[in-house]
Amino acid sequence: MILETLLYPVIYLQEQLLSFFFHLSGNAGLSLIFSAITWVIVLIPFEKWATSAALKEREIKNVLKVQMQKIKEEASCKREKKIKALYRRYSYHPIYSMRLSAGFLIQLPLLIAVYIIFSDCNIMENQSFFFITNLNKPDNLLSGINLLPFVITGLSFLNVFVINRWAVKESISGILLSIAVFLLLYDHSAAMLSFWTVYQTISLTNNALKYFHNKNK
Repeated sequence: MILETLLYPVIYLQEQLLSFFFHLSGNAGLSLIFSAITWVIVLIPFEKWATSAALKEREIKNVLKVQMQKIKEEASCKREKKIKALYRRYSYHPIYSMRLSAGFLIQLPLLIAVYIIFSDCNIMENQSFFFITNLNKPDNLLSGINLLPFVITGLSFLNVFVINRWAVKESISGILLSIAVFLLLYDHSAAMLSFWTVYQTISLTNNALKYFHNKNK
């Protein structure tokens, strides 16, 4: 597969991390937790860049908002030219709004890589962890309903809102991406979902601490 070729470094590193932590701890669940923590550390510089990019986008949008409102109050024949001139003045393009989703886009290669790995991961077969009896199968924790996908989606929603400072409009794209991930992962293995739950929990905690730190300044 093309994706496997492109993501080979990420896939290889995750496989090595799983193997290392499994032999170190003798526990499949702990190997998932430790490998997720490792990825959080590895991606710290990229997450910082994503946070900075999202902040820059919010700042420029606040600058443009008032001026855009004045332009919209003018005759329609003048709007398009003035809007284009306004964008040129600030070297801005609407596509830059994708910067608000930069955090998710950074996580995407890892998400795809672990999706591929855990689609058929022998090391997880018949391995249990807490209430999960087989990490290589869907969790079925709620009488046949998979619980972990809902946990991940809840964490993702919170993460999106915290990153965007509870601004609903700016969070829409992140919410839609979270729903897409829910649909993609619902029937996936508990190992994959446990890994991503740990990763999202740490990411949310980190972003929440930043939010409250900046809020109290």
